Amino acid sequence: IIRSRTTSMIGHAGAATRVLASLNHPMFVKMWRKDVLELFQDADFFQMGASAVGHWLSLVDVAMAQEAGAFSDLLATSPLATVFKLHMMGTDTSKHRQHADYIKRLAFVVLAGDCDQYVATMHDILERVVESLRLPPAPGIAR
Repeated sequence: IIRSRTTSMIGHAGAATRVLASLNHPMFVKMWRKDVLELFQDADFFQMGASAVGHWLSLVDVAMAQEAGAFSDLLATSPLATVFKLHMMGTDTSKHRQHADYIKRLAFVVLAGDCDQYVATMHDILERVVESLRLPPAPGIAR
């Protein structure tokens, strides 16, 4: 239900997200944290209903805190680093879309976290932001 992005299912997905967010006991978190992190990496993650944002902030925060190395993995999966290391060929538009989604995910995690939770990794976060600023403008976007 949560994976569904159809208009008719948004209400049900919001209710399912509320239920999942209420299951925050460590025993239950072990059951859903990998699924939440997988959904978080989905290309359509940010197509959620507005009412579900608060619950997703809570879910992502708990999943990142409980999954060892989840934030480090997120930092390490910068699309630009992958593209430059592997010299992958793709359209400029797809590279820009991938990197924009990556920056949104990074911002979402920082927003979801506690105050000063990610201060120790601020240097790495800022490096990713600077990487995005170094990208040439996407086709059709003027500087």
